[in-house]
Amino acid sequence: MVSNTMVCEVSRLLQPTALEGPHSWMGRRRKDVQVSDLLSLTEAIVLHDTLYTLPGRLDGDSDQLVLRNALIAEGILIELDTRAAHRPIAEMVVTGLKAIRDPVAVAGSAATIGKPIEFSSKMQQDIEEFLLILDADELKRRTQERNQTAQQYGGRAHMPPLLDDSNDYFGEGGGSAQPLAARDWEECGRSLIGWIHYHGSGAYEHCTSILRDMYYIFASEHFQLPYWPDITRTEFSRRFPNFFDKASYVQIYKRLAEGFQTTITDVYDDQAAAVAYIPPFAALALERSQTAEELLIRILELRQEYSKLRQSLAELEGERREAQSINDRLKYRRHQRALLNEIASAFDRPSRISLEGIIRYVPNVLNPVLKPGDPTKYSADLFMLPLKALLAWWTRRPIAMLFDLADKLQEIKRYEELASKVFGEDLELRWAWS
Repeated sequence: MVSNTMVCEVSRLLQPTALEGPHSWMGRRRKDVQVSDLLSLTEAIVLHDTLYTLPGRLDGDSDQLVLRNALIAEGILIELDTRAAHRPIAEMVVTGLKAIRDPVAVAGSAATIGKPIEFSSKMQQDIEEFLLILDADELKRRTQERNQTAQQYGGRAHMPPLLDDSNDYFGEGGGSAQPLAARDWEECGRSLIGWIHYHGSGAYEHCTSILRDMYYIFASEHFQLPYWPDITRTEFSRRFPNFFDKASYVQIYKRLAEGFQTTITDVYDDQAAAVAYIPPFAALALERSQTAEELLIRILELRQEYSKLRQSLAELEGERREAQSINDRLKYRRHQRALLNEIASAFDRPSRISLEGIIRYVPNVLNPVLKPGDPTKYSADLFMLPLKALLAWWTRRPIAMLFDLADKLQEIKRYEELASKVFGEDLELRWAWS
């Protein structure tokens, strides 16, 4: 699963007329993130048969984006039908924020900082509107009101509906990145509510993009798809929503080891991150291109060139998820890694990717008995699962192949030169990647 933001912004990178942000510094930061996500999306396109995104309101140019349209036409990019699951997924986000105790204002004047925030009044309604779970008539009324206000001031409506495709490319305002570094749900929710409430300096836009990520992560769990996050959200996607600590992991491994009749070490190895080497797909596409417009052709050529690799990886992953013993699951993981390493061995400067089974538990949103509520209780729910259900949850978890930014940092000069050649200007990616 990939976000609309990643696909649309990388598409805009390849169409120079759509590059500039409203201010020069925003446009420069935006381009740095676009190039970073181009490298990531290239790997996703080559390594996965299908990329899934979610329904959402896209900017007006989305139908003219050549890369996005080509991925759809080739059957590579498919929009998931989320109608049955949308409301319960969105309500999980809202319910989690409602459970935050005593949120307070985090920015503003000296008189307002630290003052209580009444979440359950207008603020909850605003978030429900963003997530498209208001009553239909109320949503229609608010949309019309918002559009009239935007027209009156000659600007864009301030509160876009769910999954607006470019919010994250204008940078955080104030300390609105704090939710991304939180150690638990309470800390994440308190800072998120505080910065949404502030509304200024880009904080609202940045924080609603974090709401979008929360929704994507819940949806990826429901549909049992690995999530390939935007470059700025990789670490957040590893932690959210459970924020497991070391004691929690030990408790999970111990119970699974008993169920699988194996060792805790083997259970750990079954999900632990493992580095695999891959061909330098992004570098190859950039080396073979002279212009941004040519880059799409080269990426699709690479995808065709490595079609057998994708098929083999998909078959191994299917067999791994069907395996009922840890030994068999570890065997298929080793085969996946060996396959990638063998293909990469033909290159003097291969890239790296992280293969990991991210441990994340979200109750079944469509099971009326479970009634998923406060995310702070998800971990407790997991520990109370009957053993058979716990083993089933573990075995169906997909392996995520995650873009390795540290690998690109080691080759930063090479990627700066390749990207500068294609996009016709000097690029300095170092500050955006560090």
